[in-house]
Amino acid sequence: MTIPPVLLELKIADKYKDMEVNAGKALDQIEEKQYDAWLVEEGYTQSIRYGIAFYKKKCRIQMMKKDL
Repeated sequence: MTIPPVLLELKIADKYKDMEVNAGKALDQIEEKQYDAWLVEEGYTQSIRYGIAFYKKKCRIQMMKKDL
C-alpha cells in the first residue's frame, strides 16, 4: 500500500470569522492550480489536501482526500 502524498495550502485571515472561508479557499486553490497533477505520473492514485487558515495564534483546518 502506498501512502498518499499530503498537500498543504496556507492562508492568513484578517478576521477570526474569516478563517473558515479562507481554509476553503486554500483547498480550492490546490484544485484550481492542480498542485497534485504530476503525482499521477509518479504512480499515486490518491492525495490528501489540507487547507489551513490562520488568524493570530488560532487556525482552522479543512481536509479532503482526492482520487487522482
